[in-house]
Amino acid sequence: MRLDDQTREVITNTNNAHEFTIQNNAKMFQILSDKIYTYKPAAIVREISCNAYDSHIEAGIPEKPFRVVLPNDLHEYFEIEDFGVGLNEQEVYEIYTSYGVSTKNDSNDVIGAFGLGSKTPFAYTTSFTIQTRKDGVEYLFNAYIGQNGAPTCSLLRKRDTEESNGVKIKIPVKAHHRD
Repeated sequence: MRLDDQTREVITNTNNAHEFTIQNNAKMFQILSDKIYTYKPAAIVREISCNAYDSHIEAGIPEKPFRVVLPNDLHEYFEIEDFGVGLNEQEVYEIYTSYGVSTKNDSNDVIGAFGLGSKTPFAYTTSFTIQTRKDGVEYLFNAYIGQNGAPTCSLLRKRDTEESNGVKIKIPVKAHHRD
């Protein structure tokens, strides 16, 4: 979604202006991943579903449904899988895991643009998996809160695949939320 990022003319009579900054620390990551959402499960469903839908739009297949798996006593995960553009390893590290980075800034055809939605699972859990396929390669990542409190992502597996491009997010669901 195109955001209104206007260049502003500022007239001032001082020479000592200093831009605000943001700290790269666990507290700020927690605010941006967790504290901005009132009802966390709904935020996760909304944001991850919107990302899946946006990926289908970007891939030119907006009518194709993405896959949703609800948790139950036999399967303790909430999953959303799209069949859109997918992500390679570099894109996971440079886009998916970067707060504020989005590929959706130049189109009003998609929903997202803030670069926060993919991080919503951290509002509920300290670990989830990202399985992505792009151009014949499948990657499996573990996203987790590291020892210093900052979100971290580790590549667990990389292998060739014949499956189409896409992304599957798999989030463990607590027993009392599976009813």
